[in-house]
Amino acid sequence: MSGSGIGAQARSLHFLRKKWADLFHADFEVLLYDLTSTYLEGEMEQNPKAKRGYSRDGRPDCLQVVIALVITTAGFPLAYEVMDGNTSDRTTLRKFLSDVENTYGKAKRVWVMDRGIPTEEILAEMRSPERQTFYLVGTPKSKISQHEKQWLQLPWQKVRDSVEVKLYTHENELYVLAKSEGRQQKEIAIRRRRLVRLLLKLRAMRHSLPSRDQLLMRIGAAKKEAGRAFGFVKIQLPGKDEAVTRDTFRFHLNKAALKEAERRNGYYLLRSNLTGEDPAGAVEPVCAVDADRIGVPFIEKRTRYPSDLPPEGTSRRRAHSHCVFGLLPCTSL
Repeated sequence: MSGSGIGAQARSLHFLRKKWADLFHADFEVLLYDLTSTYLEGEMEQNPKAKRGYSRDGRPDCLQVVIALVITTAGFPLAYEVMDGNTSDRTTLRKFLSDVENTYGKAKRVWVMDRGIPTEEILAEMRSPERQTFYLVGTPKSKISQHEKQWLQLPWQKVRDSVEVKLYTHENELYVLAKSEGRQQKEIAIRRRRLVRLLLKLRAMRHSLPSRDQLLMRIGAAKKEAGRAFGFVKIQLPGKDEAVTRDTFRFHLNKAALKEAERRNGYYLLRSNLTGEDPAGAVEPVCAVDADRIGVPFIEKRTRYPSDLPPEGTSRRRAHSHCVFGLLPCTSL
């Protein structure tokens, strides 16, 4: 796009932003920034931005472009850009911070982002007194356990019917521990569905007893489908020169590890530099959006499943459609 085209785009967005604010009394203090990718099919060699990179669509075989977008909590777009398909998320934030400031002026804004977008260097720049730009960003789940001594004795504060938070400061940053009942139920249900499919496949393998090479191939395919849920099942495989029998091929569910993982489901730790004022103000950006990406969604109602194993001789269809979750309590199959 030419320089005049970029200038016209900026003027159009500035005009629309002003009209939006006048008509709906909208504010632009909380901004959501994220990136996605879309793959392209056909002859795209003439498009210089079409390149291979990390594909969120699961199509690494296709050329793609990366799309970055800055929106308000009401869904109004303030800035966007189509970038090369191999662009790293961590290299994009600095430019958008400058573009938004240059287009709309400096203001007290809170940027809400995934943890994979900003680098520590960028966050340090945003914390600097000269810039005074605020952020609310996720952290790895491992930090929840690392900070447990700091938040364990603190009281919960309800911000939604199904969402509670704890606030504390650490190394000049405000940390927000969010607990979502709806997200907890969703994550547990997703993992259990994958575990059930995995256990059913392993049971079928133990029933048919294929050759060792075939068994390894089928377990590899099941592992790919199960994803992280595969780590909760311990499998004993026959040795290189052993035949596949029900004694040499066994598996069981690691109930202790599963219980611990489910205990941590629905907990998310966010960090912010909103430390100079009332800490409760940092919760407002969380309440302003359906923050599914940072772990604070609305509660979702789900049906309950029976916990008992189906009786011997139960039809295969019934085991899949009704009592399939009964597989999970079984520790030795």
